[in-house]
Amino acid sequence: MAWTLDEEIYLFMGIMAYKPAGRDRNFQMCCLAYKLQNEAKLSYSISDIWKRIKELYNIELINENECVPYSEKQCEFSLPGYFSALKSQEFPRCESHLQTSLKTKLKLESTSKPVDDNPPTPATNSSSASPSSVSNTVVPPSAKRTRKSIRYAASEKDKSMPPPATISVSPKTAPSSSSRKSTLSMSTVKPLTILGMEGSANKLGIGVIRDGEVLSNPRVTYVTPPGQGFKPTETAIHHRTHVVKLARRALQEAKIKPDDLDAIAYTKGPGMGGPLRVVVIVARVLAQLWNKPLIGVNHCVAHIEMGRLVTGARSPIVLYVSGGNSQVIAYSGGRYRIFGETLDIALGNCLDRFARVINLSNDPSPGYNIEQAAKKGIKFFELPYAVKGMDVSFAGILSYLKERAPKLLRSGEYTQADFSFSLQETVFAMVVEITERAMAHCNTKEVLIVGGVGCNMRLQEMMKCMAEERGATVCATDDRYCIDNGAMIAQAGWEMFRVGMTTPLAETTVTQRFRTDEVEAKWRE
Repeated sequence: MAWTLDEEIYLFMGIMAYKPAGRDRNFQMCCLAYKLQNEAKLSYSISDIWKRIKELYNIELINENECVPYSEKQCEFSLPGYFSALKSQEFPRCESHLQTSLKTKLKLESTSKPVDDNPPTPATNSSSASPSSVSNTVVPPSAKRTRKSIRYAASEKDKSMPPPATISVSPKTAPSSSSRKSTLSMSTVKPLTILGMEGSANKLGIGVIRDGEVLSNPRVTYVTPPGQGFKPTETAIHHRTHVVKLARRALQEAKIKPDDLDAIAYTKGPGMGGPLRVVVIVARVLAQLWNKPLIGVNHCVAHIEMGRLVTGARSPIVLYVSGGNSQVIAYSGGRYRIFGETLDIALGNCLDRFARVINLSNDPSPGYNIEQAAKKGIKFFELPYAVKGMDVSFAGILSYLKERAPKLLRSGEYTQADFSFSLQETVFAMVVEITERAMAHCNTKEVLIVGGVGCNMRLQEMMKCMAEERGATVCATDDRYCIDNGAMIAQAGWEMFRVGMTTPLAETTVTQRFRTDEVEAKWRE
């Protein structure tokens, strides 16, 4: 009997959520595990199942021989009964076709076919055969390796190009000071391979990074009809529908097996609660199914680390502009410090909601459609300009447009293109101004633009004009890495894992409010 990856994941989620009651709970759990292994023929070993059950429930080790042989009298749980309980669980709620497939496979009638004496066994790997061997993959701080960078020229044509399965990289010409102190060469250190899972908003991405090389980075987007935003519940359903397929696709494109992974990183926050919970549930399941450590990653920090990897930026002033965040950031004192930010809504949120006001499409994204419309704009419509020190405000600008734009559009005095052009010029000038102030304060000659709005070519152009006047350089990427993606979570996880930063299973929670400066960036020391 062959099980698909989808089915094994859901079955494992079920056994981890299944909590038998009574004094013989440990014994019953072990019996159930043996039934699943021998009668349902799962592809992972019973010893692995038992270890994961013990880890989750914190129960004492018992003699597994007590459960062999088992009988219905010894264990009151049958697989049909288990499946009935599985369907009633809050998690997982299988797709209807998957439920039908599982129900068929879990029927254990007296006329069922005999048990296979040689059930399939998982492929083993010396680096992931036991929990102890996993801990040995962490590279000590004294052996920090040279970071690698991906260099390429971002252009508008990249927006129509699909993300490549593999991107070649070259070492940075001048490694950081910590890298120069490395006592181990790259040839003597096992490459670290991290799988990253991102799903904080309407983008679901799963990527694989191996020592600075992007092995895969597939992504799917939840697109709503014009005039509508994406709600947490519907977005979570979208992610739940696609996450297993995307996980399989990421491994296939990377041409690796689960045994090749060293750890699994996931987005801890900030973001929308429902989508975040879907991702962390699957991350937990995969981590225990494959016996890998977990790493909770700050979404904002992941954007920065991916930008540094792709562009080769060393210690820049970072302009982080997306649908949920707008911040000016710099590394200082072991953390990414926020020098300025929005006082109300994010820049990307302002653009998205403005697109609804003028009825622009959400496909592929409101921001991209505003950018294209702005290129045809002729008349400038004056808007409020709200800069307070190194902070900005966008809510008033949006309210101003909501009140006036519909009437002016109906009268024909202004067009969608005119309003798109006017809004872009105004809000981009604001964020360029506060970025310049941060550069002057930190005496920095390097700017890195990250976040979904960061792939806007007009924003990059305006930032470049400012930087050239100051003798500085601008580092930016295209939509493959500016927009939320799994590879950026994997890269931040890679940086954390190499200095021993992992997240215990009991602490693998998510939070909708997770400040950039809450993370101790030990890998930058």
